[in-house]
Amino acid sequence: MSRWKRDDKNKMKYDDPNFNPKVSPKSGSAYTIWPIVHTELMEYGLKSIDAKSVIARQKKGAVLLDVREEPQFNLVHAEGSINVPLFGPVQGDSMFDNMKRLATAAFAMKATARNPLFEAQVKEKIPRNKQVIVMCAQGGTLETIIKRTSGVASQGRVKVKEYADPDRAFGRESRSLKACYEVIQAGYKDVVHVEGGFAQWKFDGFPIEERY
Repeated sequence: MSRWKRDDKNKMKYDDPNFNPKVSPKSGSAYTIWPIVHTELMEYGLKSIDAKSVIARQKKGAVLLDVREEPQFNLVHAEGSINVPLFGPVQGDSMFDNMKRLATAAFAMKATARNPLFEAQVKEKIPRNKQVIVMCAQGGTLETIIKRTSGVASQGRVKVKEYADPDRAFGRESRSLKACYEVIQAGYKDVVHVEGGFAQWKFDGFPIEERY
């Protein structure tokens, strides 16, 4: 049975030479599976930054790219951000597409799939020489180590314990991290990720634009 393997440098190797890292779903465009994305982003050295750092970089010309779905973005978004959704409404008319629409409609939801035009739309909106800061709803993380703090800071008795979480063998995937991978693959050289996503941005009280 094929399995993921890691070496001491947190890299991953697959023991099947015929393995295809791409998944071709019945709806939407093909995409690379998350363990491969995680490994590539780690090798790239992707950095996650907080909202304060985002604003400072925006002032220097960086582009804040929100990859949430278009209705979410239109309702409310970080000030100065642009939208290229990684996922969008199912566009096909196959039996599977129609079944997916019916199934999600039963839960008052809309069927979505990977946006097949994501790369083209990014290239249309963002010059290749710009730094791209990618944001989604929650952020996700590449970190595989969990930190727990105990003790009383005022008494100088704080202890930090680190341990490997088996549920985070490849971090915690998110749309923004997957979008970072796609943007890098599209040829952008300077890509960073927003820690905590839009939820954290809004919670911390940073500037937003919303539809009233």
